Formats: sequence, C-alpha cells, structure tokens
Amino acid sequence: MEHLTIQGVHRSAEDIDLLVRAGECVLLTGLNNAGAKEVCELFDGRGIAEKGKLFLYGKQITEIQRRIMKRQRVFYLAGRPPLFKDITLAEYLFLLRKHPIWKLKANKRIMHQQANTLFQHYKLDFQAEQKNTSLNRVEQQLFWLVWAADQNAGLIVLQEPETGLTAPEIHQLTELIFQMKEEGISFLIGTGHPSSFFSVADHVVFMQGGKIQKKLLEPLDFHLCADLMESQLENSLHQTVENKRGKVGDICIQYKNLREGTSHKFDLDLRYGEVMTLTSPDSMWQEILWEDLTFKKKSEVLLLLNGTPISCNSVTDLMKYRIVTWASGEASDRLFDNLNYGENLLLPSLKRISRSGFYQKNASYVLQDEDFFGIPLAEDDPAPKSRYEQLELMTKRWEFFHPRAILMWNIFSNADAEETELLKRFVQNISKRGTAVLLLEVELSECLDISHEIILLREEGNMRIMASEELVEARK
Repeated sequence: MEHLTIQGVHRSAEDIDLLVRAGECVLLTGLNNAGAKEVCELFDGRGIAEKGKLFLYGKQITEIQRRIMKRQRVFYLAGRPPLFKDITLAEYLFLLRKHPIWKLKANKRIMHQQANTLFQHYKLDFQAEQKNTSLNRVEQQLFWLVWAADQNAGLIVLQEPETGLTAPEIHQLTELIFQMKEEGISFLIGTGHPSSFFSVADHVVFMQGGKIQKKLLEPLDFHLCADLMESQLENSLHQTVENKRGKVGDICIQYKNLREGTSHKFDLDLRYGEVMTLTSPDSMWQEILWEDLTFKKKSEVLLLLNGTPISCNSVTDLMKYRIVTWASGEASDRLFDNLNYGENLLLPSLKRISRSGFYQKNASYVLQDEDFFGIPLAEDDPAPKSRYEQLELMTKRWEFFHPRAILMWNIFSNADAEETELLKRFVQNISKRGTAVLLLEVELSECLDISHEIILLREEGNMRIMASEELVEARK
C-alpha cells in the first residue's frame, strides 16, 4: 500500500503505507475505531480506495472486489468462517476447489485420502468423514486456514481472530500460522490484543484515528506495545472527558440562603471525570452541604444536570438520574443479609441489566466478566461481614453501576490505610470513565493525590479554590 486512503462503511483510514512480504506476518492494532478494521475489510471487497495505490505481487490493483481478491489468492476471515452445514470436511475442501467440471468425476476414496493427507501435513486431529458441525470455534478457524492454504493462498487477512478463544486455543492458532508462514503464506492480522500473536509476528503497526501512529519493525521492540496502548487509552479517556466538559452546564449544584441567616451564596460546578474535594476546618459546612444534597432538611437548592434543572426530593430521586450518594458507615446499611454477594452487588443495576425482568441469567453472565471484575465473582456467596469486604463490595457495586456523579461524605476520613488504598483505586477508576466525584472530607491529606480541585470553606461560608501550584506543593 502506498499512501492509500480507504473510505470504510463507518469511518476512513488515511495515508496508509504498508508492506507485507511473502512469508511475513504483520499485526495491525490500536484501540477501537483506530482504522485497522477498515484496512482489513478492504481485502474483502468492502470500502473504497479513494487515494493512493494498492499492489499485490508487484501488480497494481485498480478494481477492489471480493472475487478479484480471491482471484489474486487473497483470503479474508472475520469471526467464524462461513461453513456449509451437513457436509464432511473432505467434501467441503473438494467442492470449493477450482475447475468444478472434473470434480464430479473424482473418486470419493481419493477425495478422503487427499483430505487426510492435508490434515496430517498441518498436524490437525481431523478426519475426512467428520461433519463440519462437530468443530468448535478454534477448530473452525484452523480448518478454514487449511482450506485457504489448499486454495494456494498467497495472503490471508484475519480480523480479530482471537475473539472468543482461550489462551491454549490461541496457541493452536499461532502454531498453524507459523507453519504456513514457513511455506511462504503471508498474514495480515487486525487485532486488539497484539501480544497474543507476538510469537508469529514480524512487524507490529499501531494505528490511531485512522492513521498509522508507529511501526515496530523488530521483535525486540514489541514490548513497547503495552506502553503505546496505554498511552492511546489515556488520550482516548482524556478526549472523552474533554468532550463531555464541552457540554453546557455539566453537573452544577447551586445553593441559595444557607443556614443561620447568612445570605452568602456560592456555586459548585462539578465536571465529568473530575474529582473535587471540599473541606473546611469546621465540619459544619460539609454537614450543611450533605444535608442539602440528601434532602434531609428543607433548603433552597437548585440542582442542574447538563445545564437542565431537575426536581428531586430524596436520594431515590437522585438515583433516577444516576447520581449516587455514599456516606461513611453506610456500607453495612446498604447491604442486605437476605441477599447473596451477587445480588447485593448488582442491586442498583438490575433494571439496566434486563428491562424484561429476567435478571438471574443475565446477572450470572455479567459476574463472569473477567475483563471488568478481574476474576469471576462467586455470586452465591453470602453478603460480607467484615468492614473491608463490605467497602470492597460497595466499590464494585458503584463501579459497575457507572453513575454520572457520586457524592461521598467522610469516606476517606474514617478509613484505615488498607481501606484508603481501596477507595483511592475506586475513585481513580470511575473518574477515568467520566464519573464526576465530590468528596466532602474533614481529613484532606488522603485526598490530595487524587483530587483535581480542592475547595476550602472558611467561616461564614467564604470559599477559596486552592491554586494548582498550591495543590502541587501540598502533595509534596
């Protein structure tokens, strides 16, 4: 590819310079919408090459269609291969070969012999008379690769082949790819998990925003993949938060006529992805703010969500807008002994999990998500009794619920060292995902390294925002 611009179905890839030699494997990777998918789909005849040039085996390709790609010995696979039902593996291999006229005269015994010879060559435990419906997901991909090799493939393009596969299954896949590379077959693999294919990769190409960001041409440099991916993720999260901050209003809490007859008025603008800590030498002002936010006493409070006033009279009303309140000591009050671990964790999220009311099946599926929870959770375990385990369950509950804003009162001030580290990880995780966090704390020291903004309330409600250089110095 030379300076190729591809207009895909939903987005485009621009100025793509890419070279795949015979017997090489090149990985295209990046975060979602990076442009790797559009490059891979071009070899399936999807997308339009608007600018630049595409060469296959040294010849320029001016017309990009699926039938032309197959004629040029280019094969594309995304997900499960399209296998015919109720035919044997030998029949599948035989029926899709070229020159269909003489195929009808072939001997069935020879057809099975050739299929078994092919399977033995690639060290696959398949039988010619085996039905293709008996193959699992990875076996279907392995069989499809053998079929493509039998069709004299020159370039095989795989789009996210690791999807749905376990680590041992990915190892099976890479072993076959390695053997085919030695036979001169080239591979172009679009993947979000490049480390799964380092063992067979010759080069790794990182893409971002539809453009090539960096090329790692030597296997010794592949360890940089994790840093590049993390950098892309941070930039993506930062951009998401900045986009949300561009909305008028975001979350704004405006107070009028505070207690004790004071007419002082101050506003608080809490933005998406921001951690704001409000403190004062006297905890009275935090208590006033908390009682107003939780509607424990009547007060003139105007609450705006994304610039629009909302009417709330209780904490339950706030939950409807995905605004969560969490006070110190409430963990034990908000967990129910008659519910198991999974039910307590998912309680606020049940309606979002299944609006039709079939909670149990969907809940069991959700709790097995290792990417989110780290390890599959034992949903049938009883509700935890220790304070740390209760706090851990509450953090998982709200992290899964993903609130727009969470308002926390003296959670850090009443936590020990181990609980503080747990709470810090929780606040950092949800703020990176765009949740606005308001901390009302008497003890400020534990909030310095996670706060974006600190507000000091003085006597009679005078408010001062700590300058950035002061915040840096305080952290020291």
